[in-house]
Amino acid sequence: MAPNFLPSELLFEIAPFVPAHCSVPTIFSSCQLLRNLLLPRVLKWKERKQQLATMEMDDSLSTVKVEPIELERALSLGVLDPISGVFSFRGFVQEPISLRDALNRGLIKFSNAQPRIGLSLAQCISQQFIGKDETDNKFVDNATGETFTLVEAVHCQPYPLINNGVKECLNTTTGRRISVAEAEIVNILDLNTGKFTNLNSREEISLSKAWRENLIRKQMTLMEASLSGVLDARGNKQFNDHGTKRTFLEAIAFGMLDPDVKQIKSANGIEWLSIVEALKDGRLLPEGRLVLTDAERPNHPSREINFNLAQRWGLLSGSIRHTIYDVKGIKIVNGEKLSFKEAVRRGVYNLQNEALEHQLRDESTRRLIGPKLADILTAPCGLVANGVEISLVRAYAIGRVNSFNGTVVDPVTNTEMHVGRAYLAGNTFTSLRAAMRMAALLNLHHSL
Repeated sequence: MAPNFLPSELLFEIAPFVPAHCSVPTIFSSCQLLRNLLLPRVLKWKERKQQLATMEMDDSLSTVKVEPIELERALSLGVLDPISGVFSFRGFVQEPISLRDALNRGLIKFSNAQPRIGLSLAQCISQQFIGKDETDNKFVDNATGETFTLVEAVHCQPYPLINNGVKECLNTTTGRRISVAEAEIVNILDLNTGKFTNLNSREEISLSKAWRENLIRKQMTLMEASLSGVLDARGNKQFNDHGTKRTFLEAIAFGMLDPDVKQIKSANGIEWLSIVEALKDGRLLPEGRLVLTDAERPNHPSREINFNLAQRWGLLSGSIRHTIYDVKGIKIVNGEKLSFKEAVRRGVYNLQNEALEHQLRDESTRRLIGPKLADILTAPCGLVANGVEISLVRAYAIGRVNSFNGTVVDPVTNTEMHVGRAYLAGNTFTSLRAAMRMAALLNLHHSL
């Protein structure tokens, strides 16, 4: 029986065995056949060409590209060594290769949350939008008195307030972090009552308690793991998630670590890399160590160091914020795409221009800026300045937000606050929904 990492009707292989990126004419010159892995029937190539899901066909280049397997699936099938990262899957490679090679050849992918706008549940609790105490299981607007449940926050339109695809809820029976959507299905999370169930003890607890006990927790950066004490650099199983010891790769696959957020200083000392990027360029090793450059090496006798030491040396960072101002959705004359922040810095937009909002809306009709991005930037965002609701463009222009830290700036004291604290202080946002929306826009997924 073939490994079922895709729906059975979509599982195919070329017969005979085909290594990734082989020449199509070479493969099909004799038999031109395709075999469903789960069925004995042999199909003609033309019969299944349009439905082929495990390979991507490029007729112009006459190549076949194998659909990548997810990290968690590769580990569960035993085709990826959880310590060394050696990849050996007959349907993908003829000889074992390193994880770095597998990533660069597109054979393995690190699945994560759907890249969409919305807060994680852990962020909602940490910023005290919900779960302020043991009885707080609904969202309550301090200004209007409106109340709404997690169900409404997840499914409200046009934009959900909570991204239910983030791996943040611990399934205590499997030791895996799963999304809010999955937690609802397996009865770990009741979105109507706002209760969390520990499947091991069958105890039903409040959201605040689940968060305090790390049963609900956003994926961590390596720096956060080091500082929180869940990282033990001794041995191969370095990460401890409620008593379950995991290797570096297992910690990523099972939802402990965020593979996408920028957090590792690059070899050039200027850029910051995500875990995936660092594994691809060799800055990180699958064993859970950071590779030093020649310039860094005089400080240490070894070529490699553990994450605790990397954190003390300043080679790891907390999450590098990616906000709505960093989304590259503005096209300039030479075809280059810029973020709003870059466009301002390069003089494309003048923040002192009173008609800037109108200019952005006009450019959206000519597709120089994405219509959705233009709408988000120019529409009233719920933030109040001098008693008037302003747009994100205006908030940026007058310094009411710090786009680097993803915070709101108090105009009187000039102090920065995360959005939740600014909302609780009062007179800053028009509504709870607006504050939650702002918090999400100031902390976007890096792929957006």
